[in-house]
Amino acid sequence: MFAAPLQVWAKWDPQGVPGTYRFLSRIWTLVQEYNDASEAEPSLQQSNDIQRVIHQMIKKMTEDIQHNMYNTAIATAMTTVNSLYKLKSQSMSKNEVWQTSLESLVACVAPFAPHIADELWQQLGHTESVHKDSWPAWDDSLLETDTVTIVVQINGKVRSTVEVENNATEEQIVATAKEIEKVAGYLANEPIKKTIYVPGKLVNFVL
Repeated sequence: MFAAPLQVWAKWDPQGVPGTYRFLSRIWTLVQEYNDASEAEPSLQQSNDIQRVIHQMIKKMTEDIQHNMYNTAIATAMTTVNSLYKLKSQSMSKNEVWQTSLESLVACVAPFAPHIADELWQQLGHTESVHKDSWPAWDDSLLETDTVTIVVQINGKVRSTVEVENNATEEQIVATAKEIEKVAGYLANEPIKKTIYVPGKLVNFVL
């Protein structure tokens, strides 16, 4: 399922087993560390980051499974686990955010690894099977990030990118783009004839 899309023929390769084992082991470790952690509330930033990562995963895996795109669904779960490891390196404590996030992770992995998922589901405090009415729903409001990456072009050619606040105005974004060292070098040699701004996507300086 992970090797390729279902419509693509793929030879069974036992060398893929250790990678799958490591992936499942990392999920196991996350739950064990959570169960051993002390109770504490996460910071607002960490809470937002965890929820955004998890809800992005739920949305992507739900849609991929519905379209039989199992390889990308599994890849999404792997990416999510990597993100959770980075977040837990800041701190991991027992609280509702980590609890529901790990429950969502286990539930989404359950179709592909049913036995370990059922065991972890019970370790997270449930008595019913993970395969019974446990599939999570995503919240679109939690998918949004606080910043957006804007592409900066000179005469239509990409020269750099800049990360700005979601609520930044066009004037603020253009001004920030002009201050990028690489971009400023181009602007110092020729005057700007026209500035094209595509909201949330790019700034193009026509020289």
